Amino acid sequence: MIIADNIEGISGCDIESIIEPNMEIVIESNIESIIEPNMEIVIESNIESIIEPNMEIVIESDIEAAIETVIEPEIESAIEPEIDHVTAFDPGIERVELDIVATGAEIDVASHGTDISAVKVPLM
Repeated sequence: MIIADNIEGISGCDIESIIEPNMEIVIESNIESIIEPNMEIVIESNIESIIEPNMEIVIESDIEAAIETVIEPEIESAIEPEIDHVTAFDPGIERVELDIVATGAEIDVASHGTDISAVKVPLM
């Protein structure tokens, strides 16, 4: 360990720990953790999480999970409205059941096996 007084830098030495006046311990190891004055521990590891002064931990996987679980379902529900089940029945045609995604409109129901080409069904 080297105790330095008013020395700006030390290079070319095997010892990686330096204590300077009015300064916390600076340690450079395999995990590259650094403690500096008035600063939290900064760790650069495989998950690349960083703790800085007055800052929360940011982990990319948590952000991706939040986007997948919160934002995307809201977008999907806005694009795809709730499905209304409508049954159209006329004595001249066979029973037709429809699953539709629109309300307040008219839909053409094609008939099968009759001379009627289509029946307009008002939706409520």
